[in-house]
Amino acid sequence: MKRFLMMMALIGLVGNWNSTLTAQLVSPDSLYLNEDLPEINIVAVKPLIKAEADKTTYSIAEDPDSRTYTLLEMLRKVPLVTVDGEDNVKVNGQSSFKIYMNGRPSNMFSNNPKEVLRSIPASMIKKVEVITDPGARYDAEGVSGILNIVTKGAEFEGYNASINTTVMNLFKSVGGFATLKYGRLSLSGNYMFSQQSSESESDYLRTQSGDGAKLRMLSDVDVKYPAHYGSLEGSFEIDTLNLISLSGNLNIGNSNSIWNSHYSRFDKEGEEIYAYNEDMSKKNEWGSASLKADYQRLFKRNKEEMLTLSYQYDYIPNDIYSVFHDKDKMGNVSLPQLEADYTRQISHARTHEHTAQLDYVNPFTSTHSIEGGLKLIRRNSTSHATSEV
Repeated sequence: MKRFLMMMALIGLVGNWNSTLTAQLVSPDSLYLNEDLPEINIVAVKPLIKAEADKTTYSIAEDPDSRTYTLLEMLRKVPLVTVDGEDNVKVNGQSSFKIYMNGRPSNMFSNNPKEVLRSIPASMIKKVEVITDPGARYDAEGVSGILNIVTKGAEFEGYNASINTTVMNLFKSVGGFATLKYGRLSLSGNYMFSQQSSESESDYLRTQSGDGAKLRMLSDVDVKYPAHYGSLEGSFEIDTLNLISLSGNLNIGNSNSIWNSHYSRFDKEGEEIYAYNEDMSKKNEWGSASLKADYQRLFKRNKEEMLTLSYQYDYIPNDIYSVFHDKDKMGNVSLPQLEADYTRQISHARTHEHTAQLDYVNPFTSTHSIEGGLKLIRRNSTSHATSEV
């Protein structure tokens, strides 16, 4: 009996799921090797976007642009996130969102988040999660969502630093970002100095309905807002299940305002009744400082089950110094506010806040999870004001 062999060849086209299956009956004596058969290449491309019920994930690490772009530039590609021409970020069309780093709130983004996002190289980021339905553990009441930035973690080893500057007509800033990963220890910090200024002039004329008198006010205002922002975060992996983190944040700024105004009053015939000049200077010194400690515990039975303990202390001072100087009085000026040529007002305010928080999450199936949390806040605010004539 003559035996026959069936030879089957599967020819695939790269980039096309269609395939062709051919069969041929040949005699064993006529078997030969066809060196002209095309090589079969199977290419799998990991999707950049993953949509789930409560969040949308964009894989930054899989995007080739992440090698040269900043994190702020990459956010323009993330679904549900918009970045306008002035680099203001919105989530779900709203600016009321929170930024997390590796599932935890980050003090680094407390002030001027766009400057921090602009200073972080995208090459350090693994993915960005847009959480549109935050659970209890995110403490996201009253916000449009959570922007969770996940770093490469163990995949990144060494250090990275960047410096950025911004210069515009009435705004300038300079800052930097640095991160260090050595073994189980991770450190990151940023600093920025910014100064914003504004200038304005106004000409205001009001006519009284009773006697037809007119009051005119000419004024020019010059305001400057210098500020310093800085933060430092560190974490240490005790083992694969336990992580401790410490972070600090310091913001110092003030606004210096100078008003120069000229007031004049005329009767209905246009004759000047009185006039005077008023100079006012106002300085508002503000700031905030915070310290935070976190402990995160994972469980062997389910690595996504997590228990987190957090404590945070916040200190917020606010001081205002105002000086009014009335001069160059002309005519019959008998206004109560002009009885004193010089007035000085000072106010001080302080806020101390302690926050303790416990969070637990356990996704026991692919579609179900248990989430719970407890938050305690103790706040103490004081203020007092003085006036000198």
